[in-house]
Amino acid sequence: MPLWIWRSAGSIGAWLPHQILEQSQVDCPVVEPFAASGMHHALAQKWRSEMPREADEKLVRAAFQDAMAVVHTVDGIVDSLHAAMIDAATPRAGRHIVLYVRDSARRLVDRLNLVPTRPSIGSLIKHDREATTKLGRVLLTLRAAGVPVHALPVDDLATEDQTGDEAWLDLCKFMRDTSLGESNARVAWRQRLQKDLAAMDVALDADLRERARREANWAASAELAPSGLKPALRVTGSGMKLVRLDRLPPVLLEGETIRLSGVVVPEGALAADRRLLLRQGRRRQSLVWNQSSPAIAAKLPGQPAATQARFKTVGIRVLRREPVSVLYRAGEGLPPQPVADIAFEPIAREPIDGIFIAPWSIGYQPIPKVACTSIKEALFRLATGEPYSAALSEGASHVHSYFDARMRDVGSAAFRFTVVRDPIKRFLSAFSNRVLHHRELSRPYLERLKLDPPLNLSDFPFEPKLAEFVEHFEFYRRVPTIEHHFRPFSEFTAPLAAFDKVYPFEAINELVDDLQQRTGVLMSLPHSQRGGPKLQGKDLSPRVFDKLVNILAADYAMLDGLYSPTALR
Repeated sequence: MPLWIWRSAGSIGAWLPHQILEQSQVDCPVVEPFAASGMHHALAQKWRSEMPREADEKLVRAAFQDAMAVVHTVDGIVDSLHAAMIDAATPRAGRHIVLYVRDSARRLVDRLNLVPTRPSIGSLIKHDREATTKLGRVLLTLRAAGVPVHALPVDDLATEDQTGDEAWLDLCKFMRDTSLGESNARVAWRQRLQKDLAAMDVALDADLRERARREANWAASAELAPSGLKPALRVTGSGMKLVRLDRLPPVLLEGETIRLSGVVVPEGALAADRRLLLRQGRRRQSLVWNQSSPAIAAKLPGQPAATQARFKTVGIRVLRREPVSVLYRAGEGLPPQPVADIAFEPIAREPIDGIFIAPWSIGYQPIPKVACTSIKEALFRLATGEPYSAALSEGASHVHSYFDARMRDVGSAAFRFTVVRDPIKRFLSAFSNRVLHHRELSRPYLERLKLDPPLNLSDFPFEPKLAEFVEHFEFYRRVPTIEHHFRPFSEFTAPLAAFDKVYPFEAINELVDDLQQRTGVLMSLPHSQRGGPKLQGKDLSPRVFDKLVNILAADYAMLDGLYSPTALR
C-alpha cells in the first residue's frame, strides 16, 4: 500500500520520514519529487513563471506511478504545482502522513537556523504561513476525498509526557494500519529530536529569539486548516453543441489562482468576428479561442466549429464573491450570451481574511474606518505585552502594513469577531479623514503615486466636495487609498454568520471586556485615528443622501437589524 509523507521544510523532523521508511523496512521505490535536481526541479521552476499545461500535469502523475513511498516537501512549491501533487495523490489507495512542527516560535527559529543570510523575521513568517497553509490544504483535500490521513506534530514525539506518549502510540497504530510494521526505535527517535531542539534553542542570539517569539503570536500550525471552497459549475448556454470545461481541483482556497480551459462548440453558422469572453468581477477579457481540437472534431463530424473549439488556458482567481462567467458573442454588435458559470462555495466554514492571535486562537477581520487602527494596536499590545512601535515593526512603516503582511484565513480560529459601523457614517468618516484631512485627492498627492495604468491628471477633478465625490464615486475608486478605505465592506467581509460575535461600533467597549475575559489580560482601546471635520448624515442634501443609500445598499442589507439609513434623517 503506498505511503505518502508530506512535510514543510526545516531541520527539525527533516530526517524523520526516511527514518520511518528505513525502520519499517519498506522495500519499494522512495521518491522525493522536488529535490534540487532532475526533471521535477526543472518542472517546478517552469511552473513558477507560467501556468502549467495539461501535459505537465501528466508528467507529475507519471512521476509517482510506480512509487510506493513519497516524501513531499511543500515549502517553496507554487500553488498550481502543489495542486497537481495533491491531484496525483488523492485517487491512489494509500495512507498519508502530514508532518509538521506545532510550536510556531520553534518553526521560525528553525528556519532562521537554516538560512545563512538571516532574512527578516517578516519574510520568514510569510514563508511559514504559506507552508502551513499548504499542509492544511493537504489535510483538507485528502479528508474531503475520504483518503486516510494522519496528522503528526513532530514536537509531540520529543515530549516525555502523556502528550508525547499518545503521539507515539498514535503513530505506531498508524504504522500497523499501513502494514508497514511497528518500529522499535522509540527511544532513539525521541533522543534525536530532543537533541535537535536543544541545539536549536542555543543557536540564535537573544534578540533573534525574542523577535521570533513575538512573530509567533501571529503564526499558526497546520492545525488551523484553511477554509476550503469547492467549484460549482453550471452550463448555461443555449444554442451550443458542446460546452466542456476541464476538471477543476476539488478543493480550492480563497484568493488562489487556478487554470481554466475547455472546449466550446456553437451550433449554426459561424461569423468571423465571433468571440469567447471571460467575466469575473470588474475583469473583462477575450479568450484565445479556436485552438486545434482533433478529438472533438472526431466526436462531432460535420460540425465546422469542432475542429478548433478549444480555448487557451487562462488564470482565474478563486473568490467566493466573484463567480466566473464564460460568454459567447456570435458577432460584432450582438449581445454576449452566457455559456457557463463557475461559483466557489464554502465546504464547511466561510473563509475569513484576518489577523490570527495565536496564544488564544482568536481571529479578527478588520474593516477600514471601523476602529481598525485602534483594534490592531490593542491586539499587538495584548499579544506581545508592548505597545506597537517602529522599533518592533520589523520594517513596516505603519501598524496596517505590519498586519497586512500577516493576514491569513482565520475561519478555523476558536473565536472569530469583527466590528461593524453604520455604512453612511463610515463613508463620511472616510471622506473627512482621507479626502479632507490627508488630501489624498489633491494634485501633489496623486502626482507621487505610481499607478498602472497611470491616471490622466490633465483634467482630473482634484479635491472634490462631498457631493461631487459621491456623484462620481466609481471614478474616484481608481485611486488605491480611496478604494481601500471606501470600499463597501459587503464586497470583502465574510458573512456575519461566519463570526462568533459581531460588535457594533457603538458597543466597542463590550469587545474590550470580552477579550479581557477570554485572555485574562487587562487591555484598553486607544483612539488612534484622528483628523478631519465631523460630518453627519443630517447635513447631506436629499439627493446626495439617496445616492449614498444606493451605493451602500448591499452594506445595509448585510447589517439588517443593526443599522438603517432612515435612522440618520
